[in-house]
Amino acid sequence: PRTGHLQIGARDLIRPQSTAGSVVGIVKRTANGAGYLIPHERAEDERTPTRDVFIDAKDMGDAHTGDEVVARLLTRRRAGGQRCGRIEEVLIRATTTFVGTYFEVDGRAFVRVDGRAFHDPVVVDDPGAKGPRPNDKVVVEMLRFPSQHLSGEAVLLKVLGKRDAAGVETLSIIHEFGLPAEFPEEAMDDARLAVQQFDETDLSERRDLTGET
Repeated sequence: PRTGHLQIGARDLIRPQSTAGSVVGIVKRTANGAGYLIPHERAEDERTPTRDVFIDAKDMGDAHTGDEVVARLLTRRRAGGQRCGRIEEVLIRATTTFVGTYFEVDGRAFVRVDGRAFHDPVVVDDPGAKGPRPNDKVVVEMLRFPSQHLSGEAVLLKVLGKRDAAGVETLSIIHEFGLPAEFPEEAMDDARLAVQQFDETDLSERRDLTGET
């Protein structure tokens, strides 16, 4: 099971193995919609690939970069003999939460996800409960990952604030990468103590660059 960016040991509990006709590995998607599957195991014979498997855009399904998937090997090969495959199942999503910019068109709500993970905006259902405004940075959870034939669909989890506003980009990075935003009280006490003991005029054990451009 997943909760945001937390993966609870699924890869360590049971890891499906590649077989003669299929490969298990991690997908990396390219900007044109195609991608490559990096196998978990490197085979010693030709029944399974000894290098990455090429996945055409039409064979990617709704898999995205970082997902662990099962791919069926196809008979066709690319120039140079590289094997081709087709995604049959997504085993574990790299993440289901994303950060993006909210906007509206003809009364419908959309979010353009940051980065290059998704080529097109995803539809957002019932955003009114969170009260986002156009150009707000938001956090969404993907309900349906986009594929070549279906658009993505998400639910809005949180409004971070106006894009480019002070602090909003920092919040965007925190949510995009699942960074901790809260810390144990012991760590906070250490940080407060460090601030209290810091003397900006004490240059011992420090290199003074204040006169340099």
